[in-house]
Amino acid sequence: MGIIEAKNIRKSFGKEQVLKDISIEVGKSEYLAIVGPSGSGKSTLLHILGCMDTQDSGELLFDGQNIKRLSNRQIAAIRNKKCGFVFQFFYLEPHLTIAENLEIPLFLSKLTKEERKNRVKAVAAAVGVEKLLNKFPRQLSGGEQQRAAIGRAIVNCPKVLFLDEPTGNLDSVNTARIMNLLKTLQTKYKFTIIMITHDLSIAKLADRVINIKDGRVC
Repeated sequence: MGIIEAKNIRKSFGKEQVLKDISIEVGKSEYLAIVGPSGSGKSTLLHILGCMDTQDSGELLFDGQNIKRLSNRQIAAIRNKKCGFVFQFFYLEPHLTIAENLEIPLFLSKLTKEERKNRVKAVAAAVGVEKLLNKFPRQLSGGEQQRAAIGRAIVNCPKVLFLDEPTGNLDSVNTARIMNLLKTLQTKYKFTIIMITHDLSIAKLADRVINIKDGRVC
C-alpha cells in the first residue's frame, strides 16, 4: 500500500470540471513529479492529495486512512503532523525571525520549548540557514528564503512533502541548489515528495513523472 491512494477523484468549480476520474498511487519515500500546462488541474490535485481541499467524488486514502471518513479536526491533524508544504512564494511571516518562522508548526506538538528550539536548530542546519536564524525574511535572498520555507515544511518530520512550483521565483543557480537540497533531505528524512512543476528538466529528477492534461492523467 502506498502512502497516498487516489481513486476516481473528481473536482469541479462551478460548471467547470477540473479533475476527471484521477486515479494514482504514491509510494512511501517516492519522489513524484506532476507536470502539465497551466489550467490542467495539477495544483488542484496537489491540494486534494495534501488534504487542503476535498474532492467532489472518489476516494482518497492517506497513510491508510480514508479522508472522507474523518472529521475536520482529524484532517487538520494529518496536515499538521504528516504533511509539509512549499510553494512558489515563500509565505514566511515578515515580522518573525527565521527561527520563529521555523518554529510555527511545532506549537501544536507536544514538544517542550527547549525541544522546539533544538529541532529548529537541527532543521536549520539541514537546510543551510543555521547562520540566518536571527534575521528577518526581508534580509534574505530568494534562495535563502526558500531554504527557510523548506525547513519550516519539514520541521514536523512529515511523511509527505508537497511542493507547488518551488523554484518558480528562483534563478537557475538557486534552482539547482534547491533541487539538490531536496534530494539530500529526502535521503536523510525518508519522506515522500510530490512536486508540481512546469519545468521538465526539474521533473526528470523525480523517480516518476505524471502528466496531467484537461483534468486527466495522460
